Amino acid sequence: MTTKEATVSLRVFSAVLTCAEVSKFLGLQPTHCHEKGDYINKKSTAIRNESLWIFSPELSGSLEHQLEALADVLLKHKDGILAVASKATLEFYCGISTENGQGNTFLSKSLMRKLLEIEVDLLIEYYLS
Repeated sequence: MTTKEATVSLRVFSAVLTCAEVSKFLGLQPTHCHEKGDYINKKSTAIRNESLWIFSPELSGSLEHQLEALADVLLKHKDGILAVASKATLEFYCGISTENGQGNTFLSKSLMRKLLEIEVDLLIEYYLS
């Protein structure tokens, strides 16, 4: 697999918390945020039924390297993550762009331990570019 780009973020979906409330719990400012009741996009009349809070720091390198760096940041905010988790769905989002749509992803045992400690689900999506 020839990976062209990998991105990682923490995504928080909540029907009851606003973006400001998520930020307060986590002690982090979002990279992107959409409130419940906002339009999905400018061309749609569909309304969001939950808020979406995204923390996507500027990282580079392999997917594993980026996830490790994000996990290191989030471990410092674990109590806030656990508090938000009772009122929201949290996930690590990983987007991987490949030239041929095939390949694999390696995550070390030490990284998986960190991710388990944070107690957030992991979503990995591959995109053909």
